[in-house]
Amino acid sequence: MNYRAVLSNWKNNVRFQPLSPVSCSNSTADTVLLQIDKENKRQSILGFGGAFTRASALLWNQLSAEKQCEVLRLYFDSDKANYSMCRTPIGGCDFAEYAYTLDDEPNDYRLEHFSVSPDLNTTIPMIKAAQAIRSGRPFRLYACPWSPPAWMKDTQRLEFGGRLLPAFYDVMANYLVRFVREYEAQGIPVWGLTAQNEPNECLRWPTCLYSAEEEATFLDQHLIPALDKAGYDKLAVMIWDNNKDLILERVTGTLEQMSQHADRIYGAAFHWYAGDHFDQLQAIRERYPKLHLLSTEACTALYPEKPEARPGVRYVHEMIGNFNHGACAFIDWNMFLDAEGGPSYVRNQCLSPITIFPETDSYRINEAYDAICHFSRYIRNDAVSIRVIQPSPAEAAAFMNPDGTVVAVVLNPTSEDLFVSLEEEIYMLPAESVCTLESVP
Repeated sequence: MNYRAVLSNWKNNVRFQPLSPVSCSNSTADTVLLQIDKENKRQSILGFGGAFTRASALLWNQLSAEKQCEVLRLYFDSDKANYSMCRTPIGGCDFAEYAYTLDDEPNDYRLEHFSVSPDLNTTIPMIKAAQAIRSGRPFRLYACPWSPPAWMKDTQRLEFGGRLLPAFYDVMANYLVRFVREYEAQGIPVWGLTAQNEPNECLRWPTCLYSAEEEATFLDQHLIPALDKAGYDKLAVMIWDNNKDLILERVTGTLEQMSQHADRIYGAAFHWYAGDHFDQLQAIRERYPKLHLLSTEACTALYPEKPEARPGVRYVHEMIGNFNHGACAFIDWNMFLDAEGGPSYVRNQCLSPITIFPETDSYRINEAYDAICHFSRYIRNDAVSIRVIQPSPAEAAAFMNPDGTVVAVVLNPTSEDLFVSLEEEIYMLPAESVCTLESVP
């Protein structure tokens, strides 16, 4: 099998440069062997994407029509990032100019004041523009709240945790169903939901705490019945939506306490902020083989508190580890942020794959974008993960597309050049670089 290879080496400002094999005489005795087991097929890949946040939409709206189209095509065109699976907050989050929900009228039990009006001139037009680019091709959107309305919580405030009062479980379930219905009325089908973003975090932006028992009760007795009654019985319901370090304990705790609708849980969503913990994913995969594992949020800090690997290297390492341990999707966080890592009313300054400079109607592509593209540009929807014997100290993941083509993504995370051998061809990967190899007829 012959391969076409492209290389990115951010240290030397190299992006998607064609890479040719080297001769055996130019390699070293330390050449590492990349072995792909094409017969060992594992989970299907749903897709890749990012988040339609209010911050991203506010910046996108400030661009000229030409640039708006250009930056969205960087994400959604098949020969660019090929995004097909995205996320959006229900109401406000930390990446907005203020804290809000879609019904901030106190004690509005009937949700008579519920409205998606905050989204009508922000996220909704951006999502519709992405839909148009993806016309005729897969496009899935999943959503989750950062907090219920304050009047439903024991703290009566959006920020710093608090809990949804049991008396409002049905109202909150109807709130989420209403969101799905209102977005559907806007021409935006919602593919999936989680009940709460990061349900064990108490932070200075909108948050809400759910124990495993509380999440199980809310899903089993309130949200899933409300979705089914409203005709959304096929909508994907996911649990957790937080870091990997506690995912096995949480998934087990939630599912074991769902007596009626555990079979309606499509998957477990997870974030990357607590470290690798790939063994947690593997354990879930083995215990619950039908449960889909989705990576649903990742980003790097604009100003890291401590030294860390390059953003591109971190992203590729994360994605390789996730896919090798059962993940079926990768969804990044904000699609667009500004030079200050916002707008964020709590100044939670982060780096997005594309930075927008509205004052000059321009943008900058960052390392995270390239890292994601090394997977998403080549791996098609419904590809399958296939087994790789890890070529240490390099890292690799491999996939088979529906047409039978094989894609391998290889990372050299070290500070030294590495020679990697694949089916009698040898490739030289510079320090801190990534290479995608795609089989050709």
